[in-house]
Amino acid sequence: MKNRNFKLPEDLRLSSSNYLQWKPRMKNLLTLFGYYHLITKTETDQDSTAADKLDPRRKEKALAILCLNCNMKIANQFILESNDDPSTFWEVIY
Repeated sequence: MKNRNFKLPEDLRLSSSNYLQWKPRMKNLLTLFGYYHLITKTETDQDSTAADKLDPRRKEKALAILCLNCNMKIANQFILESNDDPSTFWEVIY
């Protein structure tokens, strides 16, 4: 199994002062794992259905990547506001 690192170093995780540096890094990380179009709601219904069949836990994984790359206080705040939905989490942060 390939070891792919999905967690940014602690000093690069989202904080109250680094949003402009964090967002493009997260876009690249989510793209690498195939979740960017999921969270931005830019995938077609057909692509979404096919991806869900291949990986039924992809929404959970996308949300985990987002949360693990924010400081704990920010992650806890936005996870509540997003109702465990990675697309909403991304929108709330945006």
